[in-house]
Amino acid sequence: MALSNEEQRLLEQMEAALAAEDPKLVNAMRGTGTRRVHRRRAALVWQPT
Repeated sequence: MALSNEEQRLLEQMEAALAAEDPKLVNAMRGTGTRRVHRRRAALVWQPT
């Protein structure tokens, strides 16, 4: 299912904030194709305790 324009905008804002806060993590998560999407989704739902 595709993201709405609002959801896409929010995702881009979160990605930009993460890149500014922790560029090493962003570089570690970069990949290609499906692997990249799964890493991004995992990072968005993972909450450290």
